[in-house]
Amino acid sequence: MSKNVVEFVETAIRGLTAQWSEWCDTRYSLNKFYKNKDFKAADLELSRRYWGRSAFGISRNFLKQQGESDIHSYGETPLRTLAEMTERCGLGATDCIFELGCGRGRGCLWWRAMLGCRVVGVEIVPEFVNTAIEVIEKLEWEQIEFRKEDFRETDLAEATFVYLTGTCFDDEALRELGERFRSLPPRSRVLSVSSPIELENVLEVVDAFPVKFHWGSTEAYLQMRI
Repeated sequence: MSKNVVEFVETAIRGLTAQWSEWCDTRYSLNKFYKNKDFKAADLELSRRYWGRSAFGISRNFLKQQGESDIHSYGETPLRTLAEMTERCGLGATDCIFELGCGRGRGCLWWRAMLGCRVVGVEIVPEFVNTAIEVIEKLEWEQIEFRKEDFRETDLAEATFVYLTGTCFDDEALRELGERFRSLPPRSRVLSVSSPIELENVLEVVDAFPVKFHWGSTEAYLQMRI
């Protein structure tokens, strides 16, 4: 079997897996989170705008155009897992949550609807950001924004909580991001999936716990700005 055929099959499998995971997460949301009218409205509007399109495919095509070597790094945090992490970290209405690499922004919409706190989603894929902005503008939501920028250049000065999935970034990107965390306010927190941010005398691990994704289980590390 040629390399091109193997790559095509692997890409097809990844795409189908991503779509299946999105469907399962949506089904769970219908039963659990659609009781919240704000989230229901936002999620239906977001889903409508992606009807017939794969978020995984959009991300893959963008990364390919940018010449990235890993074009399969896209993934979304299941809302069930997001809810468990939110409870574990004690997040509430007074927090300012930043999600670095927010994808379509579904998690950000969930936080805004369920907690009523300020939320900032940061993403480099233009289509994701533009679509998320269209959704919140149609709903006339405040206390939430989406920024199309490199997360390594994001101003985190107002953040009380930062969430990122470390598996989507290489070691160099995480090291560069670590330097941005020096601007975090004291006692603000960082939740990183798969590995903690190594930054001596800046971030301290205060908790670690298992989390489930559609691709398997891993650890989440909660760190506090010293």
